Amino acid sequence: MCGACRVCAFFRHLLYRPIGFDLLPWQEQCLRGIYGRADVETGKRTVERVYIEVPKKNGKSFLIGGLPIYNLLMEDVMNPEAYGCAAAKDQAGLVYKAAARLVNANPMLRAKLKVLPSTKRIIRRDHQGFYAVLSADGDLQDGIEPSLAVVDELHRWKTARARTLHDVLLAGTISRHNPLTVQITSAGDVHESEICWEAHEQARLHLDGTVPQEHFFAAIYGANEEKLKADAKYWETRECRVEANPSHEDNGGFLRDEAIRGMLADLGEESYKRYHLGMWGQQVNRWTPIQQWKECGVPTRPTTDRECWLGVDLSKSTDFSAVVAVFPDDDGTYDILPWFWLPDERIPAIEKRTHVDIQRWVRMGLVNTTPGTVVDYGSIEAKIDWCCQNFHVQELCYDPWNASAFIQRLVDKGLLCIEIRQGGKTLSAPMKYLEELILGKRLRHSGHEVLTWHADCLTAKTDSLGNICPAKDRLNRDGKRIDGMAALVTALARIIAARPVQSEWASQKVVI
Repeated sequence: MCGACRVCAFFRHLLYRPIGFDLLPWQEQCLRGIYGRADVETGKRTVERVYIEVPKKNGKSFLIGGLPIYNLLMEDVMNPEAYGCAAAKDQAGLVYKAAARLVNANPMLRAKLKVLPSTKRIIRRDHQGFYAVLSADGDLQDGIEPSLAVVDELHRWKTARARTLHDVLLAGTISRHNPLTVQITSAGDVHESEICWEAHEQARLHLDGTVPQEHFFAAIYGANEEKLKADAKYWETRECRVEANPSHEDNGGFLRDEAIRGMLADLGEESYKRYHLGMWGQQVNRWTPIQQWKECGVPTRPTTDRECWLGVDLSKSTDFSAVVAVFPDDDGTYDILPWFWLPDERIPAIEKRTHVDIQRWVRMGLVNTTPGTVVDYGSIEAKIDWCCQNFHVQELCYDPWNASAFIQRLVDKGLLCIEIRQGGKTLSAPMKYLEELILGKRLRHSGHEVLTWHADCLTAKTDSLGNICPAKDRLNRDGKRIDGMAALVTALARIIAARPVQSEWASQKVVI
């Protein structure tokens, strides 16, 4: 029996049937997603991290309450340690109660496991494993080694102690072979819990294919953002309630539509949207129309006879260094070729900050590395030399930060280098032009994953005159990178100054 079928049979027959429940389609989908992907040689599941976001009252407690039981009995783990974790003791106790009820309802499980209500523990009767409850407002234990860590209501993990417990859990799994960390939550507020917003963003980027992660499973249930943008009243419809709530009666579940709708009067609009439609409070305003950007991910077609502008954004250690070649075509479309660099010794720290598998991009050839802790500009210079040999490079456009010596070497080689001041007066026009190109599907970028991630991270900073320039959102700035997009905008600033373009803002003066 495959791992997915085995876990579903365990939940359906041993856990749920004795208490009169049935496995819902969305619960089965999650279980299959977690346990169905297995290593070909060992047969072990390959998923080690899970994020599930689902509105309240959809039955998540009994889903995650069954996970420690399965881990203790069915995963062939040596001395398993399963933990149910929450920001507060009362929340952690809810998952324990669900697990205890599942065990107590089945004589076969009671023969294998013993429930200890006084300590909120479930132990194997052979004393070879246990399930325990931890909370951020209780005593923290540095020596734990979880084979399974279930983190409940992540949006409530706000305090420094919550961050400490979260870090202790992750650190403890390192010593385990094939550990599993499951984060589950309802929607929060983007400024309420940094931990939860980081996890939500990782899941969103994984699900939409922007930054896929090999050992990760994610599921987000909530109102459709695109439909909400198109219709301000969409959140009031039955269609929205069905879409946001996987246990809705129209999805074969137990939640009656009338009951969900009735929560609006009890909670008010803001809380209702958040807790029962999965709509995050204070949404981050991403600048790039990301769906249209992805539709521009067709193969590029640069040729040696086409004019080319190079945009350069340099870094030292924690940001990406980027070179973006931009090829304007006579039909008003553009081809984009990006290259990126990082110092190899800094990649683990950058991965920890960004929660992105950069090593995967290195293996794919999407990120170049140089030895040491700072980027070796010689490698970037070699790529620019290669561009000049293979394309009809007109100019190199650069952000002057930390670039003087590097640029001087290129000037000495005869390359025309143009400094582009970084600010609204210079970059507002190219940013607005870039938006037109994206919406009009007049870009071709081959779906480059690193550049697409940078596009997703991009926001716009506005000055008192209404000019905009590239920026990172203030929330979790350390986890965002926009260097490729900054290089692209820098190149476009010079292109629209050198070539006539048809645009709604064509009369706007570009200051170089």
